[in-house]
Amino acid sequence: MTTKLFSVALTAVALTLVSAQAEEKKATIKVDGMMCGSCESAVKKAVTKVDGVKGAEVDHGASQAVVTYDPAKVDQAKIEEAINTTKFKVAK
Repeated sequence: MTTKLFSVALTAVALTLVSAQAEEKKATIKVDGMMCGSCESAVKKAVTKVDGVKGAEVDHGASQAVVTYDPAKVDQAKIEEAINTTKFKVAK
């Protein structure tokens, strides 16, 4: 009985983890005008303030931001709007 309960509990935990991962998306967004680490910081700060954004990696050398977010809370357009509030702009 204990083994069966453990098995059921373990399955429930695994399903919860899979469900949580399925709720994440990654967007690679090209950003114009970044030249240094301070530029990266400004874009990252703006993006990570958006509710639903779980993380961001910004690289001025690649001119991009890779943003992990919860699509149930935010969409890519809102993230791009946040970038456009900085002095840097989303490349079209």
